[in-house]
Amino acid sequence: MTDDLRTRAFKFITRNRAGALATVGEENIPDIATVYCLVLRDLSLYFATRVESRKFRNLMQRPTAALAFSDMRAIQTIQLAGEAQRVESNVEEQDIFAMLMMQRHKKRDWSPPVLKLYERGFSREIAIIHVVPHELTYANFKASLADRYKPFFQKVI
Repeated sequence: MTDDLRTRAFKFITRNRAGALATVGEENIPDIATVYCLVLRDLSLYFATRVESRKFRNLMQRPTAALAFSDMRAIQTIQLAGEAQRVESNVEEQDIFAMLMMQRHKKRDWSPPVLKLYERGFSREIAIIHVVPHELTYANFKASLADRYKPFFQKVI
């Protein structure tokens, strides 16, 4: 793995912050939800969720997560799997929450859905979840003629 590939993965997730989060619930039933992520240079991720959500309950019982990020125009994806844990430090939680709220999605006044739910009283508490990937794969299916022999999948972690 090269630093160039890690940088490409970081930029990709930064541009495509909405990811599909897969968790495992009770009786080993899979669950999936969309989350808006903050990615750090080390490729670890943070997202906010309601403590009443299935994803939160699932991650507290089984702290393994998988995420997929897509750019359908570029025909590229990133898939990762890693360990998830709730941020317990109030200072870190506030810092990460502020960074998540500063992210915008196409509109200046846009805020993540989890914040809208909290503001309207649908949640009593928001948790920040930190995911540290132990596996991350970048896939590029839009190969040019010159790149046709390059592999579609590149292991980043």
